[in-house]
Amino acid sequence: MTADRWAVLVDGLGPRRLVAVAALAVAGLATAAGAAPLHGRLGRGRDPDPALLARLRRVDLLRTAAALVALTAGVA
Repeated sequence: MTADRWAVLVDGLGPRRLVAVAALAVAGLATAAGAAPLHGRLGRGRDPDPALLARLRRVDLLRTAAALVALTAGVA
């Protein structure tokens, strides 16, 4: 049995865990739908497009914020 399943069995699926799971889902979706395609587009060109770099920064900020929310909810 993995640690996450053990934690759910012992403590239940409370609101903090739901927040952590939701935040991790946001981070994963932002990676799949935003960061990965942008990295692919930036990797094809010689000179990075400033607009694509700005979008990538925003997606990275969202991913970082979601990861911090998940960490905070998981530790609290």
